[in-house]
Amino acid sequence: MEIVAFLDVSKGLGSNRNPSMLLANHRIIHQTIGSVVNKCSNSKENFVLNSGSIKNHHRQQNTVRLDDADLIILQELSKDARTPNNLLASRAGIAASTCLGRVRALQDAGVIRGFHADINPRLLGLQVTAMVSVMVRPDARNEMLEAARALQALPEVQDVFVLGGTPDILVHVICQSVEALRDFVAQHLGAKAAFASTQTNLVFEHLSPEG
Repeated sequence: MEIVAFLDVSKGLGSNRNPSMLLANHRIIHQTIGSVVNKCSNSKENFVLNSGSIKNHHRQQNTVRLDDADLIILQELSKDARTPNNLLASRAGIAASTCLGRVRALQDAGVIRGFHADINPRLLGLQVTAMVSVMVRPDARNEMLEAARALQALPEVQDVFVLGGTPDILVHVICQSVEALRDFVAQHLGAKAAFASTQTNLVFEHLSPEG
């Protein structure tokens, strides 16, 4: 069962802005979302990969040759990117110098795209996480990718996904409060002519894969 809470945008908006126009067809729906992914760069699929998914590697479908040692390295680094090289080498069953070369080769091949800190947004005062579904107007389909990239540049936005089904765009947003989320939707989504409607799902719990 879903609990629907319509946003009141009558406060915090300038007198020259019409709340009903800015948030036409917008509503917040409270529901639990099991998992959330991290920041995308441009249109690349830059997800945080579950270490268990690495075990499902298919050699025939992969253009980069990976052996068992490479897969162990990837699994260990996906769990803890700060794993010391000597420990990483021991777990992969190879020499430390070889392991260091393997990690560099995986980076050069683009298999390892970077190392990132896992930061708790709540401890930074960012209390509200939401997934916003966006429907694009049929006559604005040619603007969809450009609009998604514009959203990506906003500080509240963690990820933007351009989808092949419904909705057209999915936006992962983190804000300080529900009021800040309301203002974000009004300013950047409700006021966008290319967007027909939006629906915001508040994230109650984020369950990350273990190990």
